[in-house]
Amino acid sequence: MKTKIPVKYSLIMLPLVYSFLFIIGFLFVIDYLADPPITGIIGLSALCASIFIFLVRPESKAANLLHFYSGFLIAIVVGIIFHYLISITGNNVFSAHNSLLFEILSSASVIVTISIFFILKIDHPPAIGMTLGLVLEAWTMESIVVLVIAILLVSLIKLWINPRTINHMK
Repeated sequence: MKTKIPVKYSLIMLPLVYSFLFIIGFLFVIDYLADPPITGIIGLSALCASIFIFLVRPESKAANLLHFYSGFLIAIVVGIIFHYLISITGNNVFSAHNSLLFEILSSASVIVTISIFFILKIDHPPAIGMTLGLVLEAWTMESIVVLVIAILLVSLIKLWINPRTINHMK
């Protein structure tokens, strides 16, 4: 007996394929072209969470491209600032045991990002993880360029998704 996939589930397949291909491509760029790998697991997780929001809640405020772009822009700027603040204190992200000041500044970077989001009414929570990724992990300016390109590519997924797709899933 042949089983047929319900229309409501088949509509989401193409955006899932696009997302899958993007993640594979992004991992390729991270592994082979970016040195050091850009913001590692934390940064990739933030971008994948954005893809999830675009797929599952494409009409939500968090899936709005203005919130997406501004959220990641703020997260990157705050992450870079706190990364340099931490390096000025003599702490090193590769140290086995960092000082209490390192832990305080790392935590403060997330709180500052959340506060800016709250003040500016920005609603894209996955971007907050990018701040911590930039604070905790080593990166170069070239890897920031790769990150910006990845953010632009993720936004294409949002443009590919038809909002009616999710309405059919309800």
